[in-house]
Amino acid sequence: MNYRDFVASRFKSAESTHQDIAIRVTPQAVAGLHASMGLLGEVVELLQAINNNDTANVLEELGDCAFFLEAAYQAYGLPPHNPPRQSIASTETLLTACGELQDLAKKEVIYCKPAAMLISARREELLDIASRASEGVCKLWGTTLEAVQAENMLKLTLRHPAGYTNASAQARADKEAGC
Repeated sequence: MNYRDFVASRFKSAESTHQDIAIRVTPQAVAGLHASMGLLGEVVELLQAINNNDTANVLEELGDCAFFLEAAYQAYGLPPHNPPRQSIASTETLLTACGELQDLAKKEVIYCKPAAMLISARREELLDIASRASEGVCKLWGTTLEAVQAENMLKLTLRHPAGYTNASAQARADKEAGC
């Protein structure tokens, strides 16, 4: 058996995944997957902006990270995020925590693993680490979490004036034409 056929025989099929999600996965788990996917994507964009030394984009991506961090807290039914105890100025720590969050979401949604207390406790710990790392990166770039949250609110109010819709997400009214 070649490797392509081997993977095809071991990777969960699209049909099986679809059936499991449709039948077994809770709306909370799907919301958590959405938040963790969004957060991980924004952290990658943040790292790209840092590598390009693009301050304006770093600040925008920090705001997007803050948005998806808060969405994750809400998706998992966790209490409102309190300001971090001590920030961690590390993009590596932020990326690692977000990758682990994504892995937990995958296990819950794709593998239908019950969200046991251990997973829930680890999820909350990872969100705290990601929040503290995000705050630390804000400080490194001369800003605060509150400042990037305020800018994010302005951006997303332009994009979604009446609240989220798929149409407003696709139109991206806050961006110049062609972006």
